[in-house]
Amino acid sequence: MGTCMCYSYQFIESLIHYQPPSSDELPNHAIAIIGWNDTLRTQAPEPGAWLCKNSWGEEWGMDGCFWISYHDRWAGHEPQMGAVSFREVEPMRYDKVLYHDLHGWRDTMAEATEAMNAFAVESPTLISSGGFFTASDSTAWRLSVYSGFDGYEPCELLASDSGMFVHTGYHTVDFPEPFEAMKGDSLFVVLLLDRGGQPYDRTSEVPVLLGAKYRTIVESTASAGESYYRDGSGTWVDLQDWAGNPYPGTGNFCIKLLGRGSGLRVIPGGPIVIEGPCGGPFDPTAFSLELTSFSAEDLFFTIGVEPSVDWLSVTGPALGVARPGETVQACFEINANASLLPGGAYAAAILVNDRSSGETIRIPVELMIGGAVTVYSWDMSSDPGWDMEPLWAWGEPQGGGGEHGNPDPVSGATGSFVLGYNLDGDYENLLPETYVTTGAIDCSALRGVSLRFMRWLGVQIRGFDHASLLVSTDMSRWTTVWSNAEVPGDLTDSQWVEVEYDISGIADGESTVYLRWVMGPTNDGWRYCGWNIDDVEIRGLLNAGSGGVLPPSLELGAAVPNPSAGTVSVILALPASGYAAVEVYDLAGRLVRTLADGWLLQGDHEIVWDGLSGSGAAASPGVYFIRARRGTSDAVSKVVLLPGL
Repeated sequence: MGTCMCYSYQFIESLIHYQPPSSDELPNHAIAIIGWNDTLRTQAPEPGAWLCKNSWGEEWGMDGCFWISYHDRWAGHEPQMGAVSFREVEPMRYDKVLYHDLHGWRDTMAEATEAMNAFAVESPTLISSGGFFTASDSTAWRLSVYSGFDGYEPCELLASDSGMFVHTGYHTVDFPEPFEAMKGDSLFVVLLLDRGGQPYDRTSEVPVLLGAKYRTIVESTASAGESYYRDGSGTWVDLQDWAGNPYPGTGNFCIKLLGRGSGLRVIPGGPIVIEGPCGGPFDPTAFSLELTSFSAEDLFFTIGVEPSVDWLSVTGPALGVARPGETVQACFEINANASLLPGGAYAAAILVNDRSSGETIRIPVELMIGGAVTVYSWDMSSDPGWDMEPLWAWGEPQGGGGEHGNPDPVSGATGSFVLGYNLDGDYENLLPETYVTTGAIDCSALRGVSLRFMRWLGVQIRGFDHASLLVSTDMSRWTTVWSNAEVPGDLTDSQWVEVEYDISGIADGESTVYLRWVMGPTNDGWRYCGWNIDDVEIRGLLNAGSGGVLPPSLELGAAVPNPSAGTVSVILALPASGYAAVEVYDLAGRLVRTLADGWLLQGDHEIVWDGLSGSGAAASPGVYFIRARRGTSDAVSKVVLLPGL
């Protein structure tokens, strides 16, 4: 949902906006509505406000948000922009868009019926659609794509479509057949419209909002060789040379090509996380990847695991072909070997190789065994030595404050000492942001990192006063892990509360992690006791490497039973999926029987010989050799066949 407002300092107080109905100042700003609070006290006579997201970045307001009263002069009330909703919106089907018009349709070249855009392809793309505007109702159109332009006419047609649109506006059309364009290719898109002229983008003056008298310049840029029009003599002319543009040299036609990066697309892109206690069971025990071909040709693929861990099995297929537009499922299983591993975080990667292009897609797999352990802790029995701004202190809380809410505690959660803001009482009015920051914490050997601590906090509802918890890896870019915006009203702890926050997305594998507790800003109103912190812990799973690994080359186990009067079996261990052959030879080196010959999955395989030759006759008693080979590697197992088969 979206709405509009007349943003002005005279209407906003403590990040709550209220323009009274008696004010006639017109809207000048648009925002998105992302939530509401029916009981929030505002400057209006009645409570209630919308939570709105601004476009000024997370550094402004409450992580980029603020409140606007239900009873504001314009929000939710202005007839054109008071409440705008989007319905029946289709998710974007494309991740590649070729275009030159930076701002869409800004003007119309009325005399032009035929226009052309030239594009240079920057990465392999499967082009499936085109997009353009029509400037008049009931417009017949034809859109054609060529791979060449000799300066006189486009040549080598790749795709074309035509039709008629009843209404003016922007249209997306799908070509009858998609086509593939490679990096460095040139494409020339010709749009023919039978009426209304050709819409184009240019630098323009626009009203700020809703017919305001003041205007702003929205700049566009263009270069020679990007857009062309066919003049009255039938000649293609560069739009840069057209004298009718009020802002010469800034125009491009609104013609686009749409598609997706060509090749093999793998979903999910990772990481795959498997969790479970020591000994199992694990969740999930099996999973699959979807391999989708975005290509006009067949795509050949192979699948492997790196390193060749023994706890992850490829259950198929390990190679195959994906037809154009086809989705193939590759399946995997967490096998019994995972149950033998001790607690820790284990890592491997699934490698999906697009043999057609040579591209390899890497999907991380994380096996998290056992529960998280406390790796670092600060029980506040001594000063942690963190960087504290004024009035942040380590010491004994005095149980003071509580002008509103509850007072400070009189001791820590597990001892006498805490770290907090103003241990003697409440925080001040009109307090700017002030904080305590830890030193660097090394989480490079951890996965699934979380922060746990004991909290005693009093703070007025977000919008009036602020309290937050931030995490960074470089002391310059901070991520908000928690803030009192998540609490619907005032937060007034009356006892110690254990809280834990997942910071793995920021901290996992990082050698420097910083934590920051923030108090403020606050308004000129009610005061509360603020932050009190105790028993801070960093928890996670220690990296345990890759776990059990298959042999670097193929291995063939001993034949069982041996000697044998009948069937024998051997275990073949393959470090990676690929072609392998298993054959039986006699003492003279003659081939007796082929037991396997083809593509085998990574992992262990039981190979069985029933004692018969290739012709189906029983092999003579004696000594035989079962030989396995893969590439330049081979292994041999000796077996003695006894009489009696």
